[in-house]
Amino acid sequence: MKKSKDISRAIKAISDGLIDGGCVYATNFPGFHSHQIFNQLGWNQISLNEKIAYQMAFGASMAGKRSVVTMKSVGLNVALDEYLHSILSGINAGLIIILTEDLNGQSSPEIQDSRPLIDMYGGLWLEPISIKNAYELAYNSFDISEKLDIPVVIRLTNSFFKSTGKYSRKKKKNGKKLLETRRDKYISYWKSRDKNLKNKNKNIQSYVEKIHQYKKKGNLTRAAISIGCSKPASDANLDIFKIFTYPLPIKKIRKFIKGKDKIEVYEQGDNYAYKKILSGISKDNLHPRAKSRYGKNIKWKKWTKQEKLFKALKSIKPSFVVADEGTYTDDSLDTSNVCLCMGSSVGITMGLSDNRVKYPFCLTGDTSFLFGGIHTIVEAIHRNLKFGIIVIDNGGAASTGGQTLAGSISDLNKNISKKMINYNTATESQFKKAFLKMQKDKKLSILYVKI
Repeated sequence: MKKSKDISRAIKAISDGLIDGGCVYATNFPGFHSHQIFNQLGWNQISLNEKIAYQMAFGASMAGKRSVVTMKSVGLNVALDEYLHSILSGINAGLIIILTEDLNGQSSPEIQDSRPLIDMYGGLWLEPISIKNAYELAYNSFDISEKLDIPVVIRLTNSFFKSTGKYSRKKKKNGKKLLETRRDKYISYWKSRDKNLKNKNKNIQSYVEKIHQYKKKGNLTRAAISIGCSKPASDANLDIFKIFTYPLPIKKIRKFIKGKDKIEVYEQGDNYAYKKILSGISKDNLHPRAKSRYGKNIKWKKWTKQEKLFKALKSIKPSFVVADEGTYTDDSLDTSNVCLCMGSSVGITMGLSDNRVKYPFCLTGDTSFLFGGIHTIVEAIHRNLKFGIIVIDNGGAASTGGQTLAGSISDLNKNISKKMINYNTATESQFKKAFLKMQKDKKLSILYVKI
């Protein structure tokens, strides 16, 4: 598609940085400049919502493609389950979230500062301080994402979109990696999630301390800490420390403010950074965290039922299998390659299919499918994507007691190729035959396995 000529310098800088940094795939749900960045990256077809957009970008990451998902601030609320789980599980090729924050209520029905979401699992958010810095951060963001094994958020506020300035483009990076098939990383990550998360955030904090620098003008007693594009009206008689990440470089901040009589904090949105700085420099506000007993006495069990189904699926050597969150996710035959969160399997498989992974499969339960997969099919049909969906239908939420569902998988679009098999009467060879036919037909098709 043609890129718009009516584009701000700020949007062009962030887009050029992502393109030169190796972006080869992008998804979007529109709002407050997010769609303009998406279009500038060379893409046009948006997703039905932010959850699907995130799922597809994560699938692209699994396929080995550096990917970007763009959305406005309230959109991250919609995709929060996927975002948080991908911090825990990690990524393959770099995954960047462009989050456009409308803090002036220009194009949103509400004003929301998304930064408190950082306090849930940590992670790394970037907030550029200038046009040049925006290009540099975007250019290096995929490398950072892959190095720290996390999705990276780039937060862009109203002030940023008004920025002007110059930047120099760099040599374009390769945006492709190998397909990620190490299931131990993505299926069983919850077994050591606390330790892994602690190590990741420790590495992130070390990284932000390392990349920030400041210069003191002399023996000035007043200091300003500016986050992103925020800045004091005048820098006269002020030492200024410009910060462009969350978490904040607290150790550097402590050194910077030593000997200062007055400290001013400038930020876009609520007083989030101010509170973090106050907590980080005051011993009275530092409290050691209680040691967690999470997972100490938990024994993880493999799912040993429906082995005919899993054996048949493994025997055809599928290119990739995405699981939904459920009791069958970690089966005894290690069938699935990746699982993110409940209801996400169809969207992730769409991302794989859209990035030329040869006929992948997703494995889901009827509850998970109705929870997050069934409405995603609409977008899969529209995009003409080809993959197989296996729905284990036990007639309800078996893992939580067998509650009935307010819906049925039989209500699905009649134009989709569908087949029903009764698990108890079917043989392994019948399952294998059904899977091979799905691969051969190369259509979007669904196999219902009635338990």
